Amino acid sequence: MEERRMPVRTARIDLGGEFEGWYANVRTNPTFETYEQLQSENLAQVKKALGGLLREPWNFVDEEGSPLGPPCADAVGKMPLELIAEILKHLNEQMTLPKPSSAE
Repeated sequence: MEERRMPVRTARIDLGGEFEGWYANVRTNPTFETYEQLQSENLAQVKKALGGLLREPWNFVDEEGSPLGPPCADAVGKMPLELIAEILKHLNEQMTLPKPSSAE
């Protein structure tokens, strides 16, 4: 019997503005739990969710030009809010959410 796995879709996002040339892969079909964490008012949950959606390859660096390391909640915690806002903007454009069905 063939092994089944939940499909994971990713897309590359290329940032603009002062982050021109920065890129990352992101998961575009988050689990419901991750989606719920992104909507949370608990910033630790948002950081965890965003860290889980970011994928390699990415080229994010800190103020000294050193790589932030692998995508994770700790790396997200080192980012300025402007960068997080830019990532979320692109993520929202790429994310695939189910269309509500009409109950007829």
